[in-house]
Amino acid sequence: MASRFFHNSSNLRQQISTISTIQMRIQARFLLWLSISHDSNIHSAKLSKSVNTLFAKLVNSQNGDIKYMLDQEHDLFLRSDALFWEPLLRALKSSSSSSSDIVEQVLEWKMEKLVKESIRNPRDWARHISLAGRVNNAQLASRTFSLMELQQIRPTVTVFNSLIYAYAFSNRIAKALSLFEVMDRTDDCQPTLVTYNTFMSVYSRFGDANNLQAWYEACKQAGFSPDVDTYKHLILGFVKADRYDMMDVAFKEMISSGVMPNLVMLESVIEGYSKQRRLDRMKETLKFMKEEGWTVTEKIATYVSGVC
Repeated sequence: MASRFFHNSSNLRQQISTISTIQMRIQARFLLWLSISHDSNIHSAKLSKSVNTLFAKLVNSQNGDIKYMLDQEHDLFLRSDALFWEPLLRALKSSSSSSSDIVEQVLEWKMEKLVKESIRNPRDWARHISLAGRVNNAQLASRTFSLMELQQIRPTVTVFNSLIYAYAFSNRIAKALSLFEVMDRTDDCQPTLVTYNTFMSVYSRFGDANNLQAWYEACKQAGFSPDVDTYKHLILGFVKADRYDMMDVAFKEMISSGVMPNLVMLESVIEGYSKQRRLDRMKETLKFMKEEGWTVTEKIATYVSGVC
């Protein structure tokens, strides 16, 4: 696949002319997916309704009644799926200035329930730490970690990774690095590919090409094979840093290693090549997309037309 990718492609105009054909193919696949996933969509609709129902109850209640009200919701604590809690907390956080207190109380209620229900599985604690991190509440994530240790529950790699995530995405990089060093000194909680990817995602978001490359090299030296997330962080971060040469190297390496990109990555690659005015690379990427059945999005078409 790599050698096929780097061969010279046919005329760019011919590549663009295939857009309608590819879109029809994608539409057919989508319709098939709809028929297969009908039951899943029904579940998703019910989930959305349950989120909206609880959201309305929370925003219309008095702050002092939040935890009491949550206690009255039977089986609510048993819901561990992020597809329920994360949309709820994000909606609460963005609804009004006072909703930040409600978010805090919901997270505290879930944390206290872990103790009251004598939950001993570290995975459940890791889920809560990760949830707190996803709504940028590193302080509560840290409190959950400390409370878990008070219950004499031994942290696992997943727990450490969840807390590193919470610190990293709250821009508390020093705390995240300190935890990484703790993991590195242990025998049974060594950093994993997820750990390295978390740090890379932070520096990718910052557009810090040097630290991004350094963590990538450290990841490989630790013996891990980069996955699609690793390359996504590299490509998006290098484009954000205007390091299109480094983006090109990362993209070639990804294709050569057999890791398939996603559409977001392909859009970033085309963006990088357009800013370099590398028409040859754009042709090769469009050829690759055609061979692999990808559709040419409006964003990609815009980048292409800006160079032609």
